[in-house]
Order: sequence, then structure tokens, then C-alpha cells
Amino acid sequence: MPGKAITKVDTELAKLNMMFDRGLDLDNRFIYIFDEIDARMAENVVMSLSHLSREEGKITIIINSPGGSVNDMFAIYDAIQATPNEIVTVGIGEICSAAGLLLVCGDKRLASPNAMFMAHNVQGGIDDEGEMWTANSQMKATLVVWKMWAKCMAKHTNHTENYWFKELGNTVRELWLTTDQMKQKKHGVVDGVWE
Repeated sequence: MPGKAITKVDTELAKLNMMFDRGLDLDNRFIYIFDEIDARMAENVVMSLSHLSREEGKITIIINSPGGSVNDMFAIYDAIQATPNEIVTVGIGEICSAAGLLLVCGDKRLASPNAMFMAHNVQGGIDDEGEMWTANSQMKATLVVWKMWAKCMAKHTNHTENYWFKELGNTVRELWLTTDQMKQKKHGVVDGVWE
């Protein structure tokens, strides 16, 4: 209808249509993180959680991601923690770096039989050319983020904050885990297998 005013509902529907393109399945209450974690991904996941949490029932987040932005990871993490619904996180394919924290923070955590989990120390101390940052403020900021990440990982796994912060962070190392290893009590990354 010409001259029809755009309502808040129209705007929300348009946003939800955009989110479907990036991995929202409203009918089944599934959210998919199948890409690099960036600002757009974080916006879509947070909006999806907000929308789905209006009704009771579990929300399933399926993750197959190489990781991405730490700030956007924390935006999604905080939204998951604030959502009153049961959150089931499912790791399939690769669950690397920032995506790993999103997998471990679910109320119920599952991994497909052939999934691979990877955690590493924060890479923020190295610039795009592979040179170490020299500015103290940048190094301090990296250290703060690394400590925040380690504290969150410890909260949701059977490893201590000291493990995630110091042992993993002594060098630029990567910790790779199969699904069977993720289930082991010493790691505590997932609760079971998604089949």
C-alpha cells in the first residue's frame, strides 16, 4: 500500500529474514554459527537469542567455526549466559579458537563424532606482519583479554584458570582435541556425543 508506515514489527521481520540467511532456524529453535565470528555474526546470534528467548523451550546452537574476533565472541558468550532458556551447544566439524568458548558455555554441550576442538593462547600480541607489539598498552590489553578468556574457560570445563592461562599460554601453542578427548573428565569440554 503506497505511503504505508513501516512498523516495528515490519522492521523485526526484515531483521529476522536477514538472520535466516546467516543461520537462524526459527521453527526448530536452532541457531547456526558456521562462519568466522565477527560483528555481523555476533549481532545476528544475539538478536536470535533475544527473539527465541521470548518463549520457553531449549535453544540449540550448532557451531562449525574457525574462530574470529575476541570481542564478538564475548558479545555472544554474554548473551548466551544471560538467556534464561536452556542452551544446548553442539560442535560439529571444527570448533576452533573463539568458537571453543561458545561450545563449552552451553547448559548441555555435545560434539559430533568427528568434530575437532582447538584452543590456543591469545594471538593479539602479534600484528598482521607477524611482528610483536611493543606498546605496553596493547600488551596489557591482550593480557586482560587472555585472563578473561581463561577465567571463562575454567568456569565451564574441568581445567583450572591456571591451566588455560599459564600452561596453554606459555608459548603460541594449540591444543587439539577429538570428540573422545573432549568428553574426558580432565578436559570437560563436552558432556556427550551428538548423534
